[in-house]
Amino acid sequence: MQFYNVMYLGWRILTLTFDQESTRLCVPVGHGLIRRISAIQVADNTYVNLVPMFAGRYVEELPWDERYSDVPFDNYTFIWNELSARGYRTLYAEDAPSIAIFNYNKAGFHRPPADYYLRPFSLAMEDHGAMWNSEHDCVGARLETDVVLDWIVEFERRFRDVPHASFSFITRLTHEDVRKAAVADRPYERFLRRLRDGGLLNRTVLVLYSDHGMRFGDLRRTYVGKLEERLPFVVVRLPLRLRKAHRQLSAALTLNAQRLTTPFDIYETLEDLKDFDGRTRYGCDKVTVTLLWTHHFFTSTEMVPHVGDVHHLKFKQQYSRVYCQSSFANSVVDVWIYLSYNIDMCYFCIGF
Repeated sequence: MQFYNVMYLGWRILTLTFDQESTRLCVPVGHGLIRRISAIQVADNTYVNLVPMFAGRYVEELPWDERYSDVPFDNYTFIWNELSARGYRTLYAEDAPSIAIFNYNKAGFHRPPADYYLRPFSLAMEDHGAMWNSEHDCVGARLETDVVLDWIVEFERRFRDVPHASFSFITRLTHEDVRKAAVADRPYERFLRRLRDGGLLNRTVLVLYSDHGMRFGDLRRTYVGKLEERLPFVVVRLPLRLRKAHRQLSAALTLNAQRLTTPFDIYETLEDLKDFDGRTRYGCDKVTVTLLWTHHFFTSTEMVPHVGDVHHLKFKQQYSRVYCQSSFANSVVDVWIYLSYNIDMCYFCIGF
């Protein structure tokens, strides 16, 4: 049976700065790195940026708005539901339950969204205030982040030989101060080494991601902060066996890493993995495009708007059209590319 597992591991409010200052994350995962940044947020906060990644739709297209704040998300279809229907074992984990993606000013899930759901355990920990340190990021002597990461490793070990997918999002450390990401530097290094050394990445596509950059505070008031608010941290790693069996995927990922990427494209990539059959696909016939296939681009920029007009475009109608009509994203936006070549990972980030 041909299948590839999926691991989505997210952080709240991380950007290119995290890549520059927290390098241990990059060391253990592969045989070399391509650091290339071209992902951009499509809205302001966490929820509205991650729904496109998990559902392939804007929030209003679910449909959802504040009128539905007391309606649970049980009847909406997210990517973990699609994978579960195909026989995947699924995990969904968040820390900081009071500000979780689907719970902050929302009704959350009344039924577990995945086979393994961390929220009941997280709520139980919150009920025992004496367990926490003064900054509320350590439970006893353990970093809360470590607790979540250990649970993911247990899941990966338990289902290593069957199709499985994990979706996690870690908020507490970086929500108020992105500089605290360094506290988790060694825990993430240990986590990734355990996955690699245990062979748990041999059949797993790894996606590391964030929602957006810092939206408030001293950093946001600087010029760099203004740019980095729009620069979510995204990493995609293909397992070695997939790269060897389908070299065109590595080539396509390397190429597409240089192009304007949004959460919709990340979703489309996972859609391809969900129904993976090894075939090469071409074209640009959808509003969103997968990162794993080669897309043809028009070289003419006649219909590409000037930089000053970009802010007037509605992304869901226009961004992919611009993407397909331009030979490269810098016809529309100023691009900052951070490079370090080899063949294993692609980081994407773009600013405008």
